[in-house]
Amino acid sequence: MPSYNNTNRIAVSKQSEALKKAVIIAIFSAVAVVLGFVEAMLPVQTILPIPGAKLGLANVMILACLYFLNGRDALTLVILKTLLMTLMLGTFSAFLFSFLGSLFSFMVMYIILKIGRDNVSLIGISVVGGAAHNAGQLTAAYIVFGTANIFYYLPVLLITGVVTGIFIGIAVKYIVAALAKLPLFDSLAPQIGVAHGKETSADSAANVTAAVAGTANDAGTANASSAYENAVFMENIHFQYPHRSPLFHGISLQVPRGQWVSVIGPNGSGKSTLLKLINGLFTPHAGHIYVNGEHLNEESVADIRRQVGFLFQNPDNQFFATTVRDDIAFGMENRQLPLADMERRLEQVADEYRVREWLDRHPAELSGGQKQRVAIAGMMVLNPDILIFDEATSMLDERSKRELTAQLQSLHASGRYTILSVTHDAEEILASDRVIVVKDGTIAADLTPSELFADEALMKECRLQAPFTLQLAKALQARGMDVPDTNDERELVNALWRS
Repeated sequence: MPSYNNTNRIAVSKQSEALKKAVIIAIFSAVAVVLGFVEAMLPVQTILPIPGAKLGLANVMILACLYFLNGRDALTLVILKTLLMTLMLGTFSAFLFSFLGSLFSFMVMYIILKIGRDNVSLIGISVVGGAAHNAGQLTAAYIVFGTANIFYYLPVLLITGVVTGIFIGIAVKYIVAALAKLPLFDSLAPQIGVAHGKETSADSAANVTAAVAGTANDAGTANASSAYENAVFMENIHFQYPHRSPLFHGISLQVPRGQWVSVIGPNGSGKSTLLKLINGLFTPHAGHIYVNGEHLNEESVADIRRQVGFLFQNPDNQFFATTVRDDIAFGMENRQLPLADMERRLEQVADEYRVREWLDRHPAELSGGQKQRVAIAGMMVLNPDILIFDEATSMLDERSKRELTAQLQSLHASGRYTILSVTHDAEEILASDRVIVVKDGTIAADLTPSELFADEALMKECRLQAPFTLQLAKALQARGMDVPDTNDERELVNALWRS
């Protein structure tokens, strides 16, 4: 078996992150150039009959860059955008107006961000950026036209910049929310409004403040017995994404060790976010989370993540290596396990999850179901106690879905694992022990799979359909046949045979 070099792998990971940043900067710069051209084509009279009175559309991309990346990257964007604009327009005045407007905007927005990171919003930063942009444009006009009288227009331009800054800030708010859902941006932590998740209104701020006030700051307020007895214990959890309405307001959940819980609910209800809170990928604004009896906080998050395996919807997002063998070994390398132990574990999961024949193949060569098996093997090789599956079957064909559900049933039957699964797959739900419905910021229902499939209104709301065999059993019952509620085809056939 080949040796593993953790230092090289970390270097490759850093190179991958650097490449991702370069791609984002290049895309943002190209869009900024397009916006700059749109603005350059507008007659001055479109806005105000004043030199330097422009919209500052390129601020959209500068602000988005500050949101996802950092000041150095945003400055790179400004320089790249200016060079491209100058090359295309070919005049000194084009260079000056483009550079000074963007540079002034960047400098002021970056300074405001550094000073008040936890107390500013996208719109607030955009407003000062808009005013600074027009000040920069006016400075460029002074250099080009050579008269100080031009600064007479400064107050009007600053007011104009504030107005346009408001609209640009609102636009950026929705743009970054959309970009954050794309794979290119999903691993980037927002740099604005992260620490406290700024509220979108005074009322929502008051609500979260009250929630925090009602929850003691130390972990001792949690129900100690329940916290230590359960695999997962969540108490009075409040959470919201930056610049959005609160997502959770007071969610509490207890999951006993060894239980399999399906998490369902309408789109956008926060199902995936709830599970990411358990793994410390997000931090709640109030409340307590215990995992295997350990209080989740900054000191414990690394240890808790060692106990929790997380499988995402798209396994491609979890592959780092060029072969299946190296990818399964990736997590063990990061934990610096002895080589002999790594080899033993890899051999074990290769057989247990039937991936041996693919060990020397590139993950991209595999089918969707095969990729999921490799991802599960990479998760299980680390011996987690809690397994989290986030829509793991949603991208699979029917055969692969059945295989994955069977794999989950096998893991559950071993009694070693606690399983939480966000899913819309009826077969998977029926195989689990318990179903929780996340809706309107709370757990709206906590019931068994049988109770769920008996509640047609709830199933319709969650866009679920009962498995075909269960639907058939209920249809036969409605016609007076004595058959059990079952999703087992053989059991249904035997019942029909006896009748």
